[in-house]
Amino acid sequence: MLKQRILWLAALLRLSLYIFLYFSMGIARSGTGLIGKRYGEEEFYFKSIDNLIKYGQYNYELNYLPGYAGRMPGYGVIYGLAKIILPNNQQYVYNAVIATQILLGLVALFYLSKVTLILTNKIALAYTAAFLYALSPYSIQNDLFVFTESFASSALIISLYYFLTALKASRLSYYFIAGCWLSWVVFLRPFMLPFFGFWILAYAYYHRKIVFVQIRQTSYAITLLLLPFIIPDALWTARNWFIYKRFIPLQTEYAGMQYSDLHLETRSYVAAMGEEPVLWSTTSLIAWLTRSTPPARTSPQPWQLTTIATYDSLVWLRNQILISSNDSMPALVRAASEKRAVSALRRYHNAFIKEHPLRYYLLTPLRLTYYLALPDNGASVFAWPFNELSIWQKAIRLFFTAWHWFWTGIGLFSFLIWPRKFNIVLLLIRLAPIYCILLFVVVLHHVEQRYFFLVYPLTLVSAIHGIFWLWTSWRRLLRF
Repeated sequence: MLKQRILWLAALLRLSLYIFLYFSMGIARSGTGLIGKRYGEEEFYFKSIDNLIKYGQYNYELNYLPGYAGRMPGYGVIYGLAKIILPNNQQYVYNAVIATQILLGLVALFYLSKVTLILTNKIALAYTAAFLYALSPYSIQNDLFVFTESFASSALIISLYYFLTALKASRLSYYFIAGCWLSWVVFLRPFMLPFFGFWILAYAYYHRKIVFVQIRQTSYAITLLLLPFIIPDALWTARNWFIYKRFIPLQTEYAGMQYSDLHLETRSYVAAMGEEPVLWSTTSLIAWLTRSTPPARTSPQPWQLTTIATYDSLVWLRNQILISSNDSMPALVRAASEKRAVSALRRYHNAFIKEHPLRYYLLTPLRLTYYLALPDNGASVFAWPFNELSIWQKAIRLFFTAWHWFWTGIGLFSFLIWPRKFNIVLLLIRLAPIYCILLFVVVLHHVEQRYFFLVYPLTLVSAIHGIFWLWTSWRRLLRF
């Protein structure tokens, strides 16, 4: 049995780190009056809620869009409740959302330790998971930013605990609780929808001896798991059908954003090389291609060139891209340059795959996995550049960077190690991180650091289990 006072100590440690980051990240001196940070993307969630409350329309742009289905309202629920309670103070509304993220993050710490206990049956390892999670600025920053990943990460931990407990204890009510939390995860991050199917398969495997014998119990369990999602999503889908006259059970393509072919092809081209495919990167080729004054270190490298995508060809491509975004140029000129750039990007993309198959099929996934899961997370601990920090600040930043690299690296490595005896609990814990890596790295070729926030706590648990398994295996070998 876990001792609550030890877990409370871990929670207090995590809360202390929240306070430290509040000052070190420059939030306290930002002048916004917020207890966290916002980046603007939350407007796609929150403005629609504002319009729903004020005008009765869940719509990002009134009188412009026929309706809005680009973002599911999972994040807006919390914002909407805060807005109803505090209708005249937007600062307090945002702070209420961030404070709720922090509180749920502390609750998730308790459940993460319980999930670890279910997996390892070792109380010491459960405490280890709690303290590792408490000391991780990567997960804490997640709670301080106005992003959907904070609630989604905490909800995933809680839902997984109830599902695992339901499997082992056969408590039907826990399937319903697990379904409620997982439904919220999907309404926050729709790409997590397949987990309903994964969990049903896990239920069928765990109860494989009785799943087709006790039909009533099986149907009850699956119904209770799915019902919390089916009912609200049916209402959401019906609303979308009424507006769009098409079947939209989750959300519209690209989260409702209108990306040009040029943007998508540029992103796809640099991702094929294993470059970070986001416009704000200061180290990726995409910055050189799209910025008028890019950082010098983003210039094309020899290994990125092909017989048709030579350095001169890329300079020409860059000029076409810059012309297409230059508002001072005539519209026809911009359109012609964009068309030429899109065609060239497709040719260069295919040429890179053909001429550098080893890089594309082996190194590109590794590089994209790095950008997804192993960026320099100590960089945002302080609000100033590294060379402006004091010695102790540099030490703290380097410590947090090494801390994240070590535990996340061990977690990623642990995915390659599987005990000889199949363990469904271990599979369910590792499934979310592996799924995110396969989805964003292999399938979509589009990675952002925050995408891994969602599954990072489960990666920590996998790392702890991996080290424990290696240690026990080593001791077993020594006996022989």
